[in-house]
Amino acid sequence: MFFPHAVWWRALNDVEASLAFDYFAGISAAPSELSVCAEGCDCRMRAALHRSAGAAVKACGFAAAPPLLPRRPITKTVRRIESAIRRGTPVVWIDGAKGGIVRGVSSDGIQVLTLEFGTPGMDQGGLWIAKSLLADSIDNARIYLVTRSPERRGTRSQRELRGLAEWAAAALRPSSRGGCVKGGPLARHAGGLAAYNLWDEQMRQHGNQATFVTRISTWIQVRRTGAAFLTRLAGKKRSRYANLLRRAAELYEQEAAAHWEPARARIQSAGSMVSNETRNTVETARYIAEEAALLVAEAVYTGLKLPPVVVGALLEDPHELLAGVALNEVIYLARAGARPLRELAARRLAGSDNSSAVSALIQNLYDSDGRTAETALWALLQQPRPGSFRTLVNVVKNGERFRANLDYPFTMPALAAYAEMLGPGAQDEIVQFRSGVAADSPENGLLGDIDALLVALRCSPRR
Repeated sequence: MFFPHAVWWRALNDVEASLAFDYFAGISAAPSELSVCAEGCDCRMRAALHRSAGAAVKACGFAAAPPLLPRRPITKTVRRIESAIRRGTPVVWIDGAKGGIVRGVSSDGIQVLTLEFGTPGMDQGGLWIAKSLLADSIDNARIYLVTRSPERRGTRSQRELRGLAEWAAAALRPSSRGGCVKGGPLARHAGGLAAYNLWDEQMRQHGNQATFVTRISTWIQVRRTGAAFLTRLAGKKRSRYANLLRRAAELYEQEAAAHWEPARARIQSAGSMVSNETRNTVETARYIAEEAALLVAEAVYTGLKLPPVVVGALLEDPHELLAGVALNEVIYLARAGARPLRELAARRLAGSDNSSAVSALIQNLYDSDGRTAETALWALLQQPRPGSFRTLVNVVKNGERFRANLDYPFTMPALAAYAEMLGPGAQDEIVQFRSGVAADSPENGLLGDIDALLVALRCSPRR
């Protein structure tokens, strides 16, 4: 699998030699996003990696200029690349599942360093190959100029704490629907802890051996990169914050070395994907990853100096009863906290049927951040209420179709949740719903989302 972090890190390392790869990858929360979607598909993992690579560039104080291609004439693009290289500005090119660094322009074409991984891995040790490409051969690529960002980014400790908060949110994020290209609107996809459950389901269905070996190899590298990042942040300090990170790093390393590596060797030698021993590996690894994720979350709450009652509530299982001061504080975070805290608080509110909690979750459904909105949707579905149908209809019709940090319409998981609540009669109800949408706004992109859902419902054996 292509890991864009290696390309971006190599480009930034040219202007900031002290930037370590594990730090670059870790501050973007990439090691916690182990996404799983439909069997044989890695679209969600690729999307998560590209998104987190962009976040890492920004967190390190840089900015990637908008793509120069394909909307500019080739000659103008080449001239701008030449000018950037003369100034010492790193130029990165990304083309789907490959990428590299542009090193120069000559009469033979564009000189690039292309990153090619011999085996899946997140490390920067992939094979860099110098090539000469004709200008028009990268017509479909995205070329970025990497410059220092003028935005204020806060102190180093603030950026690290923000990165760890995103890490905790990604690790604890529940599964969702609608984002997998292969699986369609009804297929679940997940990252973090929820990915282990999907993986276990796929193994029970006798999944493809090569797919799982590749996934294990990827996860080993990702976990080890994350462990190195947490160890770096902890350093030699003996504060509670540092001790929590150090213990989490030990657990991630244990997950990779004591469980995934033996499992990979066992699968490759035996060729079996459905043995009880293999399933137990996934289950045990999940418990270890959950403990590590909660330690990272506790470190974040400690660093933010949240009140003990709030820390205790956020670390509990999301289905535990929430009441009193803890409930009020979590509702406040869900409404007014920073992005990752809103998501973590929305997850915790799944355990409350308080009217104020429900109101906060409904507000989160309209959040400009797609991941917060998806988590709020999941939390509301844990305790369906009489008004849930109307809530989903309203957010589908009146909410923003596209949200930040989602590369697919938020209306897709919302429509899938609506169909799930409707049950066996979903298809007829949604056809009627579509008629109403078509009458109100026939050019609305929502119609395409509804049509995709109807196709999936007709093809689903459960309907």
